[in-house]
Amino acid sequence: REKFDRWLVSIIPSSVKIETESKFKTAEKNENNYTVIYSKDGQDKSVQTRMIVGADGAFSRVRRQIFPYAESAVQYITIQEWFKTSENMSSFYAVFDKEITDFYSWIIPEGDLFLVGTAVRPGKNAVEKFNLLKSKLEKKGFSFGVPVKKSGAFLLRPVKNCQIFTGYERVFLIGEAAGLISPSSAEGFSYAFKSAIALAEAINSRPANTHKKYNKNIRSLRLNIFIKNMKSPLMYNKFLRNIILKTGFMSIKPMEK
Repeated sequence: REKFDRWLVSIIPSSVKIETESKFKTAEKNENNYTVIYSKDGQDKSVQTRMIVGADGAFSRVRRQIFPYAESAVQYITIQEWFKTSENMSSFYAVFDKEITDFYSWIIPEGDLFLVGTAVRPGKNAVEKFNLLKSKLEKKGFSFGVPVKKSGAFLLRPVKNCQIFTGYERVFLIGEAAGLISPSSAEGFSYAFKSAIALAEAINSRPANTHKKYNKNIRSLRLNIFIKNMKSPLMYNKFLRNIILKTGFMSIKPMEK
């Protein structure tokens, strides 16, 4: 992920000024622009801008500072650990266990490593839930040693359309900052890139109302999230899920080598 992020930064045109290792603090609205206050090297600095784009993820400071009234999506914490494996693991596992989370957990192979992760509601027992997941997986035959690395992050799960908020006037939100993320799988990359492209197109077309154009451009993303919320009961209800799995509906046949 870090290499991918660095590559994205590397293709930014040289005409764009980049401020790294900086932290957004707040923005003050003026008559024709915004004054953005940020900290860098322990000092507060400011810059004037006509527009602000919040692309700062699930715990978006831009959204919380400028739009404190906007309803947020349901918040989760993701906990992941990577382990060495000598086996040729080629399958992705999705784990549904209500004792651990009302969302889902996962096992993903990555070369000679595999990662184990879950998305749980914030709280003092989050780590306990993760350890319970590993304990249950060990009983199913998985073997865990000392983790090679660990990670944790905030994650949003929009369960209502009103939790998708794209900003107001000349402040725009994209990706997870806007609440654009799959409520069934927690996949967010495609929504981030598609909403970024949608906003860029809206700005470049110079319409009378950029926000209106931007919201029009992401209607398909909103619809996609709405449909995924409609099908969530099928995924997260054990009885219904088993029926669908037995039918093989929309299953994908493995490719023969």
